[in-house]
Amino acid sequence: MHIEVPALDGGDADEDLLAGAGVLIAMLEERIDPGGAHARDLARVCRRLARRLNFPQQSVNRFALLGQLYALDGALRREVGGEVEDEVAGVFSGASLGGLNPTLRQLGLLLLQDTEYRAGAGPGGGAGLLALVIEFLRLRSRNGGERVAQLLAASGAKAEWINALLADQEATVE
Repeated sequence: MHIEVPALDGGDADEDLLAGAGVLIAMLEERIDPGGAHARDLARVCRRLARRLNFPQQSVNRFALLGQLYALDGALRREVGGEVEDEVAGVFSGASLGGLNPTLRQLGLLLLQDTEYRAGAGPGGGAGLLALVIEFLRLRSRNGGERVAQLLAASGAKAEWINALLADQEATVE
């Protein structure tokens, strides 16, 4: 069953819908991956980075939800033995098989578009910003925080985004 997701216009109903979706996504991910912290970590870092980049609170919440949706897609694919989609945009495209259902993919696409607008990077910028957070978490877990800045700099992401992400992580450690 596919339910058409209405365009997000920034009203209170949008935020209620997104908050409800966030709760359901967290519950589903907990059922699939009990104790798994990946979605929570991804949403937390997305939220902190969006704040650091001066996104309005509404867009901060939307970017965090986008991270949760991406993590849920991976958890759903792993549960059935499928391969996790590496490309952020691929997760939310209509051509992607497995993982999220069409309604959640459509919601993710709307959130991706909001992030593109807020990140000021144009088409693909929202996916690039989320990919940066995903790569940061991957590098941090493998390298224990060492060399993460150097490896991120080589990723091709905007320097402003990398600096904001690293500054936020340094402030968190202090």
